[in-house]
Amino acid sequence: MPGPPPRYCPNCTKFNQLLPREFTRSLETVPATVLEVPKTEASVVMKTLSRKSPLPSAMSHLKRVRRHDEKEGVLEVVVGPKDCEVPFDDLEVRLVDVPKYPAFTREQFQEWNQVWPMVWRRPALERSDSALNKPSSARRKEILRMMEAAGRKKVIIVSPNGDVIAEAEADDKHPLKHACMVAISQVAAAATPLPAVHSGKRSSSPEESADGTLSDIEKSSYLCTGCSVYLS
Repeated sequence: MPGPPPRYCPNCTKFNQLLPREFTRSLETVPATVLEVPKTEASVVMKTLSRKSPLPSAMSHLKRVRRHDEKEGVLEVVVGPKDCEVPFDDLEVRLVDVPKYPAFTREQFQEWNQVWPMVWRRPALERSDSALNKPSSARRKEILRMMEAAGRKKVIIVSPNGDVIAEAEADDKHPLKHACMVAISQVAAAATPLPAVHSGKRSSSPEESADGTLSDIEKSSYLCTGCSVYLS
């Protein structure tokens, strides 16, 4: 006989946010081709590079110019990755290690920016452990409530607007009936419009045919985008 659903202490339960690897990885560098450019020639050089050697997307997180640490009146300018073509013959060229990836946290940015100046773009997803661990947080109370609900149903999926759109339990008799997979299948089924009946009427769009609680998902490119999943 199953036991009672779990209860969580509102003041002592601690949340640890699980973030993608991009948010936690250490500094990695790659060699970049760099020109040493006198400040008096910088404008002409930058115009030429913008036209002939734009930075590839993999290096778009880097600022193109920095001051030379040792030579007064000289700038260092990124041309591109190692072995790229350099459209100048009269300037000194060398390899410099630069951050391989963009920074996803301010801590990463502050550290990696010391290696080579970077562009800071605030990510859509940020750490929220401290906010969630405040006892007065409304979001914290809501998550605890959902966790207790998941304890009864094993897994629940909540839409961005707060509606429970799927709930499932595992089926130990079937290897593919894990509670998570069952719940995602429910979301997929609800978000997929039924095939049109041959009645001469135009088939309705997903927004018109599916349940209103799924409107946030149907408008997205991927299932469960922006949803929260609670497991026990």
